[in-house]
Amino acid sequence: MTNKVKKEEKLSAEQVCKILHISKRKCAWLLNNGYIKCKNSGKKSRKYTVLKSDLIEFIEDSQRCPEKYVL
Repeated sequence: MTNKVKKEEKLSAEQVCKILHISKRKCAWLLNNGYIKCKNSGKKSRKYTVLKSDLIEFIEDSQRCPEKYVL
């Protein structure tokens, strides 16, 4: 019997925008500045992939310390 490792769900930047109800520009800023952990592919389009667990971590942290994310 083998153990199956559950792969984490990956989200695109567009999906992150929809989940957080923010603009693409704000989302790109959060990703570029490291507020949301992500993987950068280096492409011009579909540049970022975010793990669902990292997005949940960002949401929880932004609810605990909202002053950290105010521009």
